[in-house]
Amino acid sequence: MTEGQRVQQETAAIVRLITDATAALTRRDFDAWANCWVHAPHVRRISGWTHGRDNWTQGGIIIQEGWDEIWPPVKLFLADPPYAVYPNGTLCKNWNVRVGREVAWATFDQYPLDDTGQPAPDFFGLLRETRVLEKQAGKWKIAYLSFFHELPLQSEPALVRVDEKAAIKTMSRAAAELIGNSQIFRVRDGRLHATDRETDLQLQAVIRETALAGPWTVGAVRVPLLLKAPSGSTDCVCWIASSLDMQANALIAIGDAGALRRRLQNAILVYHLSPAQARLAERIIEGRDLVVAAEDLGVTVNTARTQLHRMFEKTGVRSQPALVRVLLSVAEPTD
Repeated sequence: MTEGQRVQQETAAIVRLITDATAALTRRDFDAWANCWVHAPHVRRISGWTHGRDNWTQGGIIIQEGWDEIWPPVKLFLADPPYAVYPNGTLCKNWNVRVGREVAWATFDQYPLDDTGQPAPDFFGLLRETRVLEKQAGKWKIAYLSFFHELPLQSEPALVRVDEKAAIKTMSRAAAELIGNSQIFRVRDGRLHATDRETDLQLQAVIRETALAGPWTVGAVRVPLLLKAPSGSTDCVCWIASSLDMQANALIAIGDAGALRRRLQNAILVYHLSPAQARLAERIIEGRDLVVAAEDLGVTVNTARTQLHRMFEKTGVRSQPALVRVLLSVAEPTD
């Protein structure tokens, strides 16, 4: 075998090992993932996240030293993950592999895929990956891993801070503009209300519960609430969270599309929704009725109704509002 052939063969083996490790995480196979690693004190895992290569004002980094520090949290996570690990797979591009006799390294970019199987960096971001590998008993194993998740820049969120009686303390400019033009919300005597009476009762109850729970909980209580819109306009989902500021306040995020999509991705995995069911669920969560959703998807209303009832069976609910609540109640890691 020539040196060039050896390098080509070793490169293919390294790429296969790295993709196998990612695939093991996706299917929650701890043993397969662990088999890709060197089990020694000198190994290291670094993970970080940032909002773009040139924006480090928000982000963080985690460093784990030694195999005994790396494997326990991964095993615990895979036993009961709070969210899906790349539920639609990933696409790896821009490979750069350098191979020695006993040590090799590789860099590449990894793009999580959306539910259509396409890279979605504008929503999911991308991961810039590095691996250092060692040969163990003639097989390549990972000795160093680092990835930096470049999250997409987000527009200003529509956030409102209220007390337990829904009295507005502060709100972002985006929230003020949204509420000022909304048919769903109104402000009366300095308090936030929903225009629909029944929905407003639910809104006030959730605000009160989350605001009062905040000072006594370890993590924020984050509740999705579907706000009913007048006929002819689109329903809205808001997220109500305890502020954890010891002031009995609640934070309300209005129409957080990112949170909606992350929760739906997790619900697809938990409830084993088919691709057709997932596409219909997304439109229902966005507030479309069944007829409009069917038109958007290019299917008949009867087909959409069949898919809807199958989702009812999988989630154990009997109405679209209940379906939305169930799908959006699947937790995400930052909750």
